[in-house]
Amino acid sequence: MDPLDTVARRLHDRMLGRAEVASREGLRDLVREAARESVDQKFSLAFLVAEWNEVVDAWQLDSWEAYRDVARLGRKTRLPEKQRQALWAIFERVRAGLTERRLVTQADLYSRLAAHLAGGECLPYDFVVVDEAQDVSVAQLRFVAALGGSRPDALFFAGDLTERHLLYLACTRARDHLLVTGVNPASELLQDLRG
Repeated sequence: MDPLDTVARRLHDRMLGRAEVASREGLRDLVREAARESVDQKFSLAFLVAEWNEVVDAWQLDSWEAYRDVARLGRKTRLPEKQRQALWAIFERVRAGLTERRLVTQADLYSRLAAHLAGGECLPYDFVVVDEAQDVSVAQLRFVAALGGSRPDALFFAGDLTERHLLYLACTRARDHLLVTGVNPASELLQDLRG
């Protein structure tokens, strides 16, 4: 029973090899450097980092067309196409900086694993239980879906601690080949299951 990020790193190391994940500070520095190279951008560093984390990286956008067309769900600032173009120029430099430094983001790690598992790799778990499901990111959800494959009843999600009794049922059914994970490692549910 480990946090999802820990499980993903362990599986990536085993299935695809070790990958160096960029730290939050490292990503912030890359965004800052890329923004300095743009004379026509007027966004704060906080906005740029949030746009990278919540839109570009979260959805694994790798082209101007993908960024232009994505629905920026949950983002409060509406962006006309000209501003999005200026932003994309910054994000292209961030992507290039990651590649140059041989770094990946946590979302990259999840996406690589999801693609690998979808390619027919033997699935490492029979069942997956995710606690705190409301906190799962897009990339994490794609990874968890790949872990489930096309098998019915392979995934179980709990959104809050009032649903603990359902998780205990799932755990008693398949304790030997069960991954129990949570986005928040301090989850009371995970502590109860460990005990």
